[in-house]
Amino acid sequence: TLNIGSRIDSFDLIHNNPYGIIPSIGIHYSYKTDITQESTFMGITEKGWNKSEINIHTGFSMISQNLWATGVGVNIPLGSIDKQAPVIKLDISGFETDEKTEDTDKQDNTVSFFTNKNNFDKLKYSKTKSNVKIELQKTTGKDYNIIKKIENEKMKYKGRYDKRYPDSGISFYISPNNDGIKDDLTFPINISDTRYLKGYAFIIKDADGNIIREIRNKEKRVENQGFTGFFDRLFSIESGIDIPEEFRWDGLDNNGSTVSDGIYYFSVEAWDDNGNKGQSDSYAIVIDSKLPDLELSEPEDDMKIFSPNGDNNKDTFKISQTGSVEDLWEAEILDSTGNTVKTFKFINDIPRNFEWDGTDNNGNMTSDGVFSYKISSVDRAGNSLSKEISNIIKNTEETPITINIDKSFFSPNNDMILDTLIFTPEIPVSNGILNWKIIIIDTNGNNQRTIEGDGLLPESIVFNGRDKDGIILEEGAYTSKIDVLYLNGNHPNSVSPVFTIDVSPPVANVKSDSVIFSPNGDNLKDEITFYQESSTEIIWTGLIKSEDGKIIDEYQWFSAAEPIFNWNGTLPTGRLSPDGNYTYQLLSIDRAGNAGQSEIIEFTLNTEETPLILTTNLKYFSPNGDSIQDNISLIPKLKVLEGISSYSLDILDSNSNIVRNFSGTTKLPEEFLWNGIRSNGRVADDGNYVGKISIIYKKGNAPTSISQEFIIDTIYPDILISSKYILFSPDSDGKKDFIEIEQKSSLENLWQAEVINNNGDIVTSYYWKGSVNNLKWDGKDENGNIVPDGKYSYSVSSSDNAGNTSLAKIEDIIIDTKPTALFITVNDKYLSPTGNGMFEDLKFTTIVNNKSGLESWSLKMVNQNGNIEKEFSGDSSIPKSITWNGLNTGGKIIEGDYTAVFSAIYTKGNEPKVHSSKFSIDVSPPTGIIELSPIPFSPDNDGVDDEIVIKMKVNDASGIKKWSFEIEDPEKRSFKTFSGEGAPADKILWDGLSSQGELVYAAMDYPVKLILEDNVGNKGIFTDKIPVDVLVVREGDILKIKIANIIFKVNSPDLLADSPEVIEQNKFILNRVSELLKKYSTYRITIEGHAVLTKWNDPVAAKREEIDELGPLSEKRAITVLRYLTRLGIPASRMDSEGMGGKEPLVPHSDLENRWKNRRVEFILWKD
Repeated sequence: TLNIGSRIDSFDLIHNNPYGIIPSIGIHYSYKTDITQESTFMGITEKGWNKSEINIHTGFSMISQNLWATGVGVNIPLGSIDKQAPVIKLDISGFETDEKTEDTDKQDNTVSFFTNKNNFDKLKYSKTKSNVKIELQKTTGKDYNIIKKIENEKMKYKGRYDKRYPDSGISFYISPNNDGIKDDLTFPINISDTRYLKGYAFIIKDADGNIIREIRNKEKRVENQGFTGFFDRLFSIESGIDIPEEFRWDGLDNNGSTVSDGIYYFSVEAWDDNGNKGQSDSYAIVIDSKLPDLELSEPEDDMKIFSPNGDNNKDTFKISQTGSVEDLWEAEILDSTGNTVKTFKFINDIPRNFEWDGTDNNGNMTSDGVFSYKISSVDRAGNSLSKEISNIIKNTEETPITINIDKSFFSPNNDMILDTLIFTPEIPVSNGILNWKIIIIDTNGNNQRTIEGDGLLPESIVFNGRDKDGIILEEGAYTSKIDVLYLNGNHPNSVSPVFTIDVSPPVANVKSDSVIFSPNGDNLKDEITFYQESSTEIIWTGLIKSEDGKIIDEYQWFSAAEPIFNWNGTLPTGRLSPDGNYTYQLLSIDRAGNAGQSEIIEFTLNTEETPLILTTNLKYFSPNGDSIQDNISLIPKLKVLEGISSYSLDILDSNSNIVRNFSGTTKLPEEFLWNGIRSNGRVADDGNYVGKISIIYKKGNAPTSISQEFIIDTIYPDILISSKYILFSPDSDGKKDFIEIEQKSSLENLWQAEVINNNGDIVTSYYWKGSVNNLKWDGKDENGNIVPDGKYSYSVSSSDNAGNTSLAKIEDIIIDTKPTALFITVNDKYLSPTGNGMFEDLKFTTIVNNKSGLESWSLKMVNQNGNIEKEFSGDSSIPKSITWNGLNTGGKIIEGDYTAVFSAIYTKGNEPKVHSSKFSIDVSPPTGIIELSPIPFSPDNDGVDDEIVIKMKVNDASGIKKWSFEIEDPEKRSFKTFSGEGAPADKILWDGLSSQGELVYAAMDYPVKLILEDNVGNKGIFTDKIPVDVLVVREGDILKIKIANIIFKVNSPDLLADSPEVIEQNKFILNRVSELLKKYSTYRITIEGHAVLTKWNDPVAAKREEIDELGPLSEKRAITVLRYLTRLGIPASRMDSEGMGGKEPLVPHSDLENRWKNRRVEFILWKD
C-alpha cells in the first residue's frame, strides 16, 4: 500500500519556508501466514500463529531544509486474525417433535378412542377379537416452524404442534415444580470460535420479546487458578472463557421468581475477543405447571355392582368422566391383586364416558371379583394426574353350563342297538349366544371331532361315534367339551362325563364234565358240572333249555360268570326235570348293547332205572314266620305208583337224627311240606338237613331215596351304614365333593345299593359280592352326569338264599351346588391410627350371596410376612361392615402392607376365600436425609462452586403427599422455599438467590428445613444449614467482599472476645478473607465500615448520630479489621480504610427486620 501526504504551515509560508509542502511517502506491505501444515515449533499451531499476518511499514518525509526523517517497522500479531462470529451448535436430539416412530408389527388389544383434532383429519379404527388398531393420517395443511423470525422455510426440524400456539413449533415443555419430571430446560451445546470466546448469554424472552432471564458466562478469574502454571500464563496468549457442556434454565426469572405459564423463546449468543458476535436460532419453550384436568364421578356403592350375564340388567359398569384434552389419557381395569385386565386409551381427546362389559383385553369374560378403575395422563410438560374408582364388584353368579350324556357306553356298529350317543346341553342363559361347539376328545387330549353351530343350541345333539370323515373312532374312553361364546364376551365351557365307544361283544367259553347225568340221589352223577370263562360285563345269564328249546331254568351272575356251576336237574319248582336231552349256554349284553354268547353245550338227563327219587324245591329256607321261604317242599318221584303198602319220610339233621317224620298207608302225597318244626313242636335249628323217604310195596319191594342237602337259615344278612354328613356339594372345589358312606356287612352272595331321587327314580346302583365296601357318591348318575340339586336317599340291601332280607337306608341326603361367592371391599388404601383424625380406621364391607347353610366366617388381617395380626370371626350371622382400628390381637400397631382375607365355611363343604385389595398401616413420620454439596458454596459468579446441589433422600410407607425445603436467612426469616406435591426431585440446584432475587450474604450460615408430609398426615421435619463462603462479587469494574457477621463489642471498634464461639467465627471469617486477598494480590483494597442508623425517623437526631457516633465508630472498626489482616500477612500498603457510617444502607434503616444487613464490613478490590 502506498500512502502520500502533505502539510501546510502558515508560519513557514510567511517566512518563505516551502519545505513543508513537499509530500511525505509511506509504504505498507501485509503478508498472511496461512500455514496449513501443523507445527509444534514454538507452539505455532497451538497459539494460532499459523493463521496470523506480518505487517511491514516504512516512510520518509522532509521536516526542514536539508533534514529528512525516515522509519521502518514490522508488526506481527501473536494469535490469529479473526473476523468470523462464533459458531453455536445446539444438540436438538432431545427436542420435542411430532414425528413418531411406529412399530407396525407390534399389536396390542388396548381399546383406543380418538377425536379428530388439530393436524389430523382422518381416523381409521378397526377392532377384531385379538387386535385393536389405530391409524392416523396427517393433513397437508400449512407448514409450521419451530424457529421464530427465521426465514429458512425448509428447516428439517419443525418442533411440535400446539394448538394454543399455532404459529410456533414447540421445542420444550417444562413444569418447574421440583417434582423431578421436566423441571428444567437442559440441552447440550457447543460453541466454537477461530480465536477464543469472550462471553456468552443464554437469553429467555417472553411472548412480547421482553428478556425475562439472561444467564451469562461465569467470570474467568486468573486468581482462582492457583499458582500452578503461573509462568505459562504469564507468557501465553490470552485464552477464552470456559463453556459448559450443557445449558440449563429452571424456569426462574432474573428476580428468582418462577415465571408464569405460557410460551417463551430462548436463544444463545456468544462473542469473541474481536467483538464478533454469533447467535443461535430462537426456539420456543412452553412453561406449563397446570395439571391435566379430570372429573371422575364416583358411583354410589350399589351402582358399583354389575353382572354382565346378558340379562339386560346391569350388564355393564358405567364410567362417567370428562377432562382436558391431552395427547394421551390411559385407563385400566385392575383386579384385586393389582393385575391389569383391560386397558383403554383416549388419544388427543378428553376422557370420555364409556361402559365396561366385564371382558379383558382378549375379549374374554373376567372372573367375578373386586376390581378398580384407574385413569391417568402425563402432559407434555410432565405434569401428571391420576384418579381411580375402587371396589367395583363384578358379580354374575351365573349357573355353570353343563353337557349331559344319555349313556356312558355305546357301539356305533349299525346294529340298531345303542348306535348313538345323545348330548344334552344345559345352558341357563340362551340369549346372546354368538356361536358354540362341542369337541370330542380322546384320552390323550387329541380332538377327534367337532360339532359346532351359531346362535341357540338344540335341546339335544346326536353323536354317531364317527370322525368328520365318517370313520368309526377307535374303541376307548372319550369326553366332550362344550364351548359357548356370547356376544358380551362371556365364554363358559364344560366337560361331559366320560363315555366309551365299544363295538366288541362279550366273550364266554363253557365246557361240561359229562354228556349224561342221572340225578337219582345215588351219589353217582347226580349233578352235571359246567366250567365257565367269561369277560367282565354287567350280567351273565346261563340258560338251560329242553330239547324243544323251551327255557326250563335260568341263572345270573354279576360281573363274570361263576367258574364252576353245578346243576342237579331240578326245576325252579323243585321237581325233577323229565328225562331227555337238554342244552346249556352263557349269554350277555354289555353296556354298549353288544351281544355275546358261549357255544351251546348239549347233555342228557336219564333216571329211567331209578324206582324212587326225592327232591326239594329249595336249597335254603328260613322258617321264621316272615312269609318268605318259610316252608320247604320235599317231592317224591316214583316209577310205580300202585301197590304201596306204606311210606315214611324222615327229616334228618347233619348227625342223621330224625327231627321230623311224615308217614302213612294211603296214597303217597305229591309233595311233603315242612315248616321247619321238629316233632316236639320246636323250630329246628339252623343247619344242614336231608330228607329220607322209604316206601313198602305190597309185593314186598322197599325202595328208599335221600334228597339233596338243604339248609335252614334264619339269620338275616347283617348291614351297618353311616355317614358323617348328608349335605354335600359336588362342585369340584375339593371340599365335600362327595358323600362318604361307611359300610360293614356280613358275607352274602350279593349286596345291592341304590341312590334314589325325590321322585323315587333310581339315579345310580352299586353291587358287591361277599361283603360291602365303603362308598363315595360324587353326585353323578349312572352315566356320569351331575344330578340336580335336591334331596336323595341311599339304600343297601341283600336277600340270602333262604329269603332273609336286610335293608339299610340314609334319608334326606342333600346336594347343593349353589355358588357361595364372597366379596370384600376396603374403603381406603391407608390406615394410620395416630389420633390426628385422619385415616384412624378402615371399614371393610362384606358381600355374601348365599347365606344358606353358613356355619362360620372369619376376616383376617394378614401382613406382608403372612402373619395374622387380627381376626374377626363369627357364626352364621355376618355383619355387613367391619371396622378395624389397626390394633393387633396384642393391642399393638404393626406397620406394613396388609390384605384382608375373608372366608366362610358352609355345611355342604364349601370354604370360599377372597382377598381384599392391599392397604398399608403407617404411623411413622416420613424419613429424610439432606445432602448438600459443595460445602461451603460461593455463588459469586466466578465459575467455582457457584451452585449448591441439594439432595433429599426421602422414604415413607404410604408415600409422600407434599414437601417443602425452606431456606432461612441468618435471622430465621424465610429466604427461599422449594416445594411440591409427591416426592421431591432427586436434586435441586440453588444459585444463592432469594425469592426476591437477593444474593446470600458471605460467611454466614443459612438454616434449612425439610418438611415432609405423607399420604396419611404424618409429618417429619429435618434440619441442616448451608454455610456460605466469603464471596468476591463483581459490581461494575470493581470486586467486593461484603461481610455482615464480623462481631464487634457494642459501640466499640474492638472485636468481641467474650464468647469462644464468636471468637472462632471472627477468626474463621477474617482468615478466609485473608486467603482471598492473597489470591487477588494485584488489587488494592479499601476496607469500609458500615453501620445501622437507629434514629432514622428524626432527621436532626439522625444527622447528629451519623456525625458523632456512626462515622467515627465505623472508621475505627474498619481500622481494626485492617490491622487484623496486616497480622495475617496482607501488606498494609495495599489497604485503605474508610468509615461510611449509615450513609450507604443496603435496605432502609426503617426496615427493622432486615436492617442488620446494613451493619457490615466491605472489602473493595480495585486496580490503579
